[in-house]
Amino acid sequence: MNDTLKLILRAILLLLTQVLIGNKMRIFGFVNPQWSLLFVLWFPIKVETTLFLITSFFFGLSLDFFSNSGGIHAAAFTFVAFLRMPVFKKILNKKEVFEKNFEYNLYRTSTKLVMIFVLSFLFHFVQFGLSYFDISTIGTVLWKAAVSSIFTTFVTLVVLSIFSPNPQ
Repeated sequence: MNDTLKLILRAILLLLTQVLIGNKMRIFGFVNPQWSLLFVLWFPIKVETTLFLITSFFFGLSLDFFSNSGGIHAAAFTFVAFLRMPVFKKILNKKEVFEKNFEYNLYRTSTKLVMIFVLSFLFHFVQFGLSYFDISTIGTVLWKAAVSSIFTTFVTLVVLSIFSPNPQ
């Protein structure tokens, strides 16, 4: 299957499952796992940064449209898309990030866990920060971002383990 078609189908599937299932989940009343963050993880490394940022923005905007969240997802997805490469360079070997055949399933679970948690925390921090938009609630924002990131990381690792091929 064509890589572009595969990416479009994944984006639609992630969007639908997040809107129809994920947004209905409320663990502890506020934790909402965002496995739609897989869109940023699955997006090819070699694509031009501008196209990636625009695509991430529109993916988040689509999620906002169906979730009635006023642009928070668009901002959070764009922020995470912008910081994806610096995070990968810090966690992984810089040479590995630029290889054409970069695959998540080639890395240990602990490495994937760190990558996903960091991106998830950044995503949730922006999401809750924009939601509260008050410096006096920074403790609440950090707490909710950390707890939501833990659940998002767990769900994302489960989805990755189910839908990623085994390393050769």
